[in-house]
Amino acid sequence: RIEALALAMAPLGERAVTVGRELTKQFEEITTVAASALPAWIAASSQRTRGEFALVLHPAPNAPAKDDGARVLQLLLDQLPLKTAVKLAAEKKIPTALINPDVIPGKANQYLMKHAAAVCCQFAQTSQHVSSSKRSKLIVTGCPIRADITALPERAAAAATLGLDPLLNTLMITGASQGAQTVNEAVTKTLSELKVQGWQILHLSGRAHADSVRESYRAMSIPARVVDFTPAMADIWAVTDLAISRSGASSCAELTACGIPSILMPYPFHRDQHQRLNAKVLTDAGAAILIDDQRDAVKNAATLKPALEMLLSDAGRRKAMALAAKALGKPDAAEAVAEVVLGLA
Repeated sequence: RIEALALAMAPLGERAVTVGRELTKQFEEITTVAASALPAWIAASSQRTRGEFALVLHPAPNAPAKDDGARVLQLLLDQLPLKTAVKLAAEKKIPTALINPDVIPGKANQYLMKHAAAVCCQFAQTSQHVSSSKRSKLIVTGCPIRADITALPERAAAAATLGLDPLLNTLMITGASQGAQTVNEAVTKTLSELKVQGWQILHLSGRAHADSVRESYRAMSIPARVVDFTPAMADIWAVTDLAISRSGASSCAELTACGIPSILMPYPFHRDQHQRLNAKVLTDAGAAILIDDQRDAVKNAATLKPALEMLLSDAGRRKAMALAAKALGKPDAAEAVAEVVLGLA
């Protein structure tokens, strides 16, 4: 999300964007985009694995500042906890924008909203989970995704890259970047009991699970393309006709931006069940089917099987779900967030 947002901000007016650390497994180092000579910059930092981060505006080095506080804040931002940085920004009258990608704000965003000038949300339903005093700050922008996912390659080219047949339907399974053992086991158990004629299987297993997933398909004599990890999700979505997926914020943003019908199995271990509420937005719109992950392969297969069997054979239903997903999608979310942030400058 930081990468997409930074690239979106660069051409919007004369802005240089310095992206501070987002302390997740995907982003761990400072990245700079756009020329440093431009007259202003925006910085982002985070310490939440759910992708929550703040964007704090700073005056340009060559611009007169109201006081030295802003310069000090910029110099210390990389060393400060997120809450401290945003509180300092509020004290120095530096406007702050938050991105809230899940329906339910995490504890950090709930706390920081009182200091923020704007909160960019993926879902309108977030308003149901914040106090009335904070709702006026919410702006539905969508969740920033990478630019290549908003302009997918041709199906044939993507299929060639992945070693797939562009003429066959593709069932894609993913448990997000690290994979999900319960999803992997539910799917392989289900497919052992189904006929998938006319379909090919593309399974993003996660590195830790790749060998066991490959062995499961070999034991069932089901040909499948098992990929442990790939950053090239544009190719994946370009060939996908039906997805079985977790329902994290980025997954939902990409599924809807690309118009992919899906069966969603929310991560079951979060106390606030935020992935389930993300999934419910898609299911209520007719874009997905929600299957609760019961953490047991046999129980999961029992509920997954009828849903998957129906969708594999019902092209009309898949098409309707794809249209519903597309209607929810906000592929220009990065630009929308950038406009909000720059409007605070």
